[in-house]
Amino acid sequence: MIKSWRFLVLLGCAAVLGCGSSSPPPLRLGVPSQSLPAPGLCRVLLEGYLPRRCDGIANIAPLDSRVAYRFDDGSRNVAVCYMDSGARGVVTGIDIFEIDRGRLVSVQRRYADPHLVGDCDDAVLGLAPEVDYGS
Repeated sequence: MIKSWRFLVLLGCAAVLGCGSSSPPPLRLGVPSQSLPAPGLCRVLLEGYLPRRCDGIANIAPLDSRVAYRFDDGSRNVAVCYMDSGARGVVTGIDIFEIDRGRLVSVQRRYADPHLVGDCDDAVLGLAPEVDYGS
């Protein structure tokens, strides 16, 4: 009886709290909601950049920065585009986050996928062409 009780406690701890788990913590947005752009706009997620139209934002975003694109479909989600560290205007990854909780909703592209050339909104909406660096 005592052994089964201990087993249930350990099983519950592992299932609910992840006790002893070596998995990384969930990816979070890490940006206050008031710093995000209004629906339909983009913003480079660095100090000193204001929300703006998405057209041309890839050309002003610093290398290795993040650009947020706020959906204008009424959802409370934001896309974060990861800009390339070696070529301006190239998107290397896209994650979708829930604004209110900052939780990762989905991974749209990862670094192993072909990179996209263009602005964050075009990349998210599938309008940006892919580029192959011959990796």
